[in-house]
Amino acid sequence: MSRAPSPPDRPLVAVTRAAGTNGELAELLRVGGLEVVEVPLIRFTPPADVAAWHAVVQARLAAGGEGWLAVTSPQGARALRDALTAIGAGPEACTLRLAVVGAGTAAVLEAAGLRPAFQPSRAEASVLGAELPARPGEVVWHLTSQRSEPALGAALTARGVGYRRVEAYRTEPTLLTLAECAALRRANAVVLASGSAVRALAAQVGVGGTAVVMGEPSAQVARALGFRQVVAARPGLHELARAVLSAVPSGGTKSRPDQLSDRSVRDE
Repeated sequence: MSRAPSPPDRPLVAVTRAAGTNGELAELLRVGGLEVVEVPLIRFTPPADVAAWHAVVQARLAAGGEGWLAVTSPQGARALRDALTAIGAGPEACTLRLAVVGAGTAAVLEAAGLRPAFQPSRAEASVLGAELPARPGEVVWHLTSQRSEPALGAALTARGVGYRRVEAYRTEPTLLTLAECAALRRANAVVLASGSAVRALAAQVGVGGTAVVMGEPSAQVARALGFRQVVAARPGLHELARAVLSAVPSGGTKSRPDQLSDRSVRDE
């Protein structure tokens, strides 16, 4: 857990994405006049069967672009990048048809030399499932974790498109310290970017206070678990920051939510 010195009268917000991924969001919130504490609620680990995961990637490469691979998080993109490296397949030889859920995922793939073929009009799995140009009978392989939400599969199945969930990585809860639990309880709002983070917070800290959650599906998880106050933000870090600043106004002279630019939007 890391915390930057701030005036004591600033509202406190906890950011909870995996370690190493909170920097841009934290900076947006500090610019908005808030004090920020980082308490990662989830961590990423390799899939339960690494060999099976690599075999899926090899089979899709051998299929020569048949079917789609759907990547719905930056971590899924990193897992694909690492799998291609592990099996000795460079991006120049990649024949995969890649669909991404949003700009953050696309950025990770592009940095690895992989060019997504499709991105939906809104960074949500259900919208990806509705808009992906896949034909009935075609199969979409979803590169995700063991805790993936059902929205993409449901949207594709409703269209007669085949759906296969592939465990490319695992999302595990972080075991919090007493100090981290105390910081989360003290925060004026806790920012949650996934349903996995929502569940981890509820299990270890409780459901009191204000939860600002990225995406309506994750907000539904929070409501179902009994969180008292849930603010649903549209996907993307700037949208998430806007929602936090609206829910917990700083009262200062820093940037208002509508003054945040849309550069470097990331999805979770």
